Amino acid sequence: MSFKPLLSILVPTHNRESFLKETIGSVFDQKTGLEKIELIISDDASKDGTQLYLQSLLKNQKTFPVSVFHHEKNLGGPQNWKFLLSKAQGEFVYLLSDDDTIKPTFLEKYFQCIKNNPQVDLIYSGIEYCDENMQPMSQSLISSVSGLVSGKERLKNQLIANHMVMSSIYRRETFLKAGGWQEKYQTCLDGAAFAQMCTLSHWTYFLDEALFSFRLGAQTWSSFKVEKQKKQYQSFRLLIDDIVKWAAKEDMEDLSFYKNCYAAHAQGVLNMLDLKMVHNQLAKKDLAQLLKDLLEVFPEARFLNSYYKIKLVSYFGISWLQSLRHILGKKDIRGTSVFEKGFSSKGENQWV
Repeated sequence: MSFKPLLSILVPTHNRESFLKETIGSVFDQKTGLEKIELIISDDASKDGTQLYLQSLLKNQKTFPVSVFHHEKNLGGPQNWKFLLSKAQGEFVYLLSDDDTIKPTFLEKYFQCIKNNPQVDLIYSGIEYCDENMQPMSQSLISSVSGLVSGKERLKNQLIANHMVMSSIYRRETFLKAGGWQEKYQTCLDGAAFAQMCTLSHWTYFLDEALFSFRLGAQTWSSFKVEKQKKQYQSFRLLIDDIVKWAAKEDMEDLSFYKNCYAAHAQGVLNMLDLKMVHNQLAKKDLAQLLKDLLEVFPEARFLNSYYKIKLVSYFGISWLQSLRHILGKKDIRGTSVFEKGFSSKGENQWV
């Protein structure tokens, strides 16, 4: 009888040899559960030492199935993700970025959740935000409703909480029905996949423990280009448009809630731009064009109000405030936003 993995861990990679070693190492460091997984790595035409490292990995691994693919021509992120999904055989699938890591108890906690909740289609956990060297900065635990929640309610919660979804595993059969990672969403591939899964999932589960580590740093954001940001805004817009269309058929009673999320996500983009400036990834001279493009795609940004400043502080969740406090050395960071003059009503302070 052939091996049927419970979880397929999928790792797309491109020119990140040093980070990739940490990522793969975090998989091998799992305390339990390795006998239930397969690991599939897709090297998207890397030019550094990635290919040699992966060849050595194949020679040494024996604990669980490992498959490695190397593409001579660059597929690009979306196509590489889709390629990995086509190779997965697990009951669940998990996309692990090549610069992030999972905690040693990740598999143990997720598999216990599946055992206790066999009806669940989607599971995700809290996030630990780390610096360039993977030193912890803050944790995001409070922005998602803990435990078992229906897909519809999870989607609403996600639109409010804006919790990062890079810790999500999906039931493969349901995920394929949801369309997997859809290229049309471009920079919102992961967020869109999570939303689509919520619309099809009977049950979802949030583990209120930080079991995933997300790296913040210059290389993490090295792909940031001012000329590409309008496409990112458009991807956000397309995702929310599709959610509103779904709600018009499946959740008509709360349709106004979904429509209000346009302004909320515009706020999230503003916060992300703020963070890029804090990390010296965005020059002030580029700000005018970025704000012009944002307002063109999200005119609702002109009508941000206190509700969104409090409830939808950031695209990545409330923990960004904690991260900024750490970076800026401040206990209260109201009024520090570079956008305060342009996007706040007279006399109000805007949250970063």
